[in-house]
Amino acid sequence: MKKNLYITTAIPYANAKPHIGNALDYLLADIWRRYQVQLGNEVRMQVGTDEHGNKIAAKAQAADKDPKSYVDETHLAFKQIMDSHERCSPRGSSAVYLAKDGAIYLQRFV
Repeated sequence: MKKNLYITTAIPYANAKPHIGNALDYLLADIWRRYQVQLGNEVRMQVGTDEHGNKIAAKAQAADKDPKSYVDETHLAFKQIMDSHERCSPRGSSAVYLAKDGAIYLQRFV
């Protein structure tokens, strides 16, 4: 019986270069995806980086950049790892965030 599977990985902050743990996470998920495809299952895999938050803002400020400019540069190392495993979702397509009023919103970023 064919299954529909959805595989995700952790979403690391793009505030520094990737480390071996990031690469291992992507690699293991990709191995599982390829195995499931060989079994005939439909597989959707999503990977990405967390490009928002206090950590990003602090690192951007220390680099004398705005947060968007900062992650536009730093996410490239993560994208290179993700692309090397033949999968990378469109960067910045959408995000869920918690606003100061306590509500949760879906925001689309292009």
